[in-house]
Amino acid sequence: LVSSKRPAMLLNCEQLEPRRTLSVNAFLSGGKLIIIGSPQADRLAITQAGDQILVSGLDANTLVNRAPQASFHMSDLKRDVFVQLDGGDNVVRIGGEDESSHTDEADDHSGEGGLVLPGNLTIKTNSGHDAVRVSFVQIVGNLQISTGAGADTVDIGRGPTFASEDHTEHSTSIAAAEPHDDGGCEDEGGPPADVIIGGSLSVSTSGGDDGVKVAFTAIGGSLDISTGTDNDTVVTGRGPIRGVHGEDECGDSAAASGLAAAAVDAGEHGGKPADVRVAGDVSVSVGVGNDLFLLKNMHVGEDVRALAQGTTARLGTQNLQVEGDTSIASTAAYNLVAILRSQFSGDFNLKTGGVDLALIDRSSFASAVDISLRGDSDALCIRDSIFLDEVGIDGGPGIDAVFLADDNLFAEEVELPHIESGDVDTQALSATVSDIDVGFGLYLQGHPN
Repeated sequence: LVSSKRPAMLLNCEQLEPRRTLSVNAFLSGGKLIIIGSPQADRLAITQAGDQILVSGLDANTLVNRAPQASFHMSDLKRDVFVQLDGGDNVVRIGGEDESSHTDEADDHSGEGGLVLPGNLTIKTNSGHDAVRVSFVQIVGNLQISTGAGADTVDIGRGPTFASEDHTEHSTSIAAAEPHDDGGCEDEGGPPADVIIGGSLSVSTSGGDDGVKVAFTAIGGSLDISTGTDNDTVVTGRGPIRGVHGEDECGDSAAASGLAAAAVDAGEHGGKPADVRVAGDVSVSVGVGNDLFLLKNMHVGEDVRALAQGTTARLGTQNLQVEGDTSIASTAAYNLVAILRSQFSGDFNLKTGGVDLALIDRSSFASAVDISLRGDSDALCIRDSIFLDEVGIDGGPGIDAVFLADDNLFAEEVELPHIESGDVDTQALSATVSDIDVGFGLYLQGHPN
């Protein structure tokens, strides 16, 4: 007889390999420190402790060489540092100290005590919402930062940042943060730089709503900032911009109504010493989108070139000191321009397209000035400013209004082609100033009474 009973099955449990967190690789090669990110979102800090350079994970999910931290002897680092991160929402912090532990009264180190790098520093990220922060560092060579697609932020120097590092509050408005410095006025010189770059600084971002801030930084070469498509913000200098409404940099009250509310009361031109100092040229280019750039509290040893494109451009300077020529251009359909408390030694050229609202206040121009507001209807207000050479203002097609206040000083008669005196409407220009204030949002503090 054949039994119908089935043979018993033996069950066997196979042990799985333990799940591993992907690791960042950091190693020295030929005197260079090379850091390669993992495919996941990496959160890294590169700091210095004594004679050691430390590459650390900022959370438990980021390991370096399969450990929380990797260390290298500074004496073995002879040349450059190269950081390459993959896709994911990455965070990179470069520097020796956390600026949140410092106050202005205690900050007299001028970059000392932080990270010192003997060569170039290059940081590259891929797609994702990346945040790069550099503070309390001295770089003998160049600093180059390039980010891929995604809403990225780059913060150079201490002060308010664009976004929290965990990306829970990603924003391109640094004025929303509490400023590290509230605007005290030094007597001479300038505040100490906590980022010192012997060569040049280059920042390049790709598509996405990107933000770039540079503050408390000294650059021995040039500064080049280029952003891609979408809505981008570029800001230099400490704290939010001031001086259009409300109180000025040193606490003086502004006038209360009409066009007088557009500027602080009469006084010396220029503001506090610059906390961003660039020995060479400055070049800023913002791509297609609704963009804003503010060049403030900065001294430039050579030329400034700034270009905006896209739908709406908000272009501003405050306490910008330029030794060479200045060229500001925009091809955007709608432009808001504010030139405040700035000093220009070389030629000054402003060219915009579309509908333009422009304000020049408490600024000085040592050389020729050429302002071309091309296309559609434009409005320009100039007050309490000094022009030591010829000035040409061309409104182009459309109905244009120009208001030249009595407190201006012109060395020569102003040329106003395509502009009729009957077009001037003081009341409308007062509204124009308010439009500029709204257009800059939080960057222009206060409102007229």
